Amino acid sequence: MLDTADELGLMLMGESAIRCSNQNVDFVASHDTMVNHVKAMVLRDRNHPSIIRWSQANEPNGCYQNGDSNQFEADLFNAMTKLDGTRPISVDCWFGCGNYGLPSPDFAVSQHYSSGLGKYSEEVNASKDNPTGQGEYIWSSDNTRQGLTWFGTSAMAMRRQDGVDIRPYTLLSGWASFVPGVKRAQMTIEQGALRSSARTIYRTLGRARSSAASRTASVQFSSRTRTTGRPTRCRTPTATGRPRCRRSRRERPAPRRF
Repeated sequence: MLDTADELGLMLMGESAIRCSNQNVDFVASHDTMVNHVKAMVLRDRNHPSIIRWSQANEPNGCYQNGDSNQFEADLFNAMTKLDGTRPISVDCWFGCGNYGLPSPDFAVSQHYSSGLGKYSEEVNASKDNPTGQGEYIWSSDNTRQGLTWFGTSAMAMRRQDGVDIRPYTLLSGWASFVPGVKRAQMTIEQGALRSSARTIYRTLGRARSSAASRTASVQFSSRTRTTGRPTRCRTPTATGRPRCRRSRRERPAPRRF
């Protein structure tokens, strides 16, 4: 994947597998294993130009009672910067946290769910020490029609506030729909059954575009004309708001011959 991203010019964040979202990890007992893990990740991926920053942990503050501390995060940070001092490093925090006493701009914190779980948000958490934006939001409404709508509107609102680090959770469960050769059946969907993300997006956008047309109770004739100058006969609009139109036999063009 990283080779493909390098060739296409995509920009990625290299993230470790260290997380405490379910609050059941012992950072004290796993300290050495986790430090060795981030070292191995940096050594493996540091020559990929597509990686523009590192994330050393995801929501570690969920384990503040199990060993997450300034010292633990500093150990991860120092281990990574010794192997690669060319990229900034960040931590994504659950509902936000401090900067663990680490220096800016080499280290930054991205906040998650500033407005709460599964809620619409326009918060960008403006700070002189951290990227403006929100590292994760919308979950667990991300695979719903409402979540897909929030995805677009919230991202636009954050961009208007100069948000640069915007990573809505929406569509993460549906990425397999867009990756060639990968099927959704090969993935474990996090929030249960998920219909085709692309199909849902098209339906949502289609309803918005056709809302004006759907207000018309009955359409007898279309104002558009064909090359013959004759109006196209239309029936009552369907449930989608689009009138069903058909040409008379004389209006239909003759089949092309090759």
